[in-house]
Amino acid sequence: MARDRAVFACSKEDRSTVGLPRREIVNGIFYVMRSGCPWRQLPKDLPPWRTVCRWSAAWRDACAFEKINNVLVMLDRERVGREGSPFSRDH
Repeated sequence: MARDRAVFACSKEDRSTVGLPRREIVNGIFYVMRSGCPWRQLPKDLPPWRTVCRWSAAWRDACAFEKINNVLVMLDRERVGREGSPFSRDH
């Protein structure tokens, strides 16, 4: 999982999220996905909607969500005693 953290790393030039924990940005993304509300209607206790929307788009474009999902699926398969990847065996 550490290798995938680079996807979420903040660029040194990006100063718009200084002081905002990444977890709050992820919470904002989850809120929009769960509730279906427009970005502009994020509650005020979450980061600004433009910041959350921009990070969501950047992570989407970097395939971060797919990478995280793949790692979680592999970990769950290993947890139940299966091969990490369904394609890792020779057929």
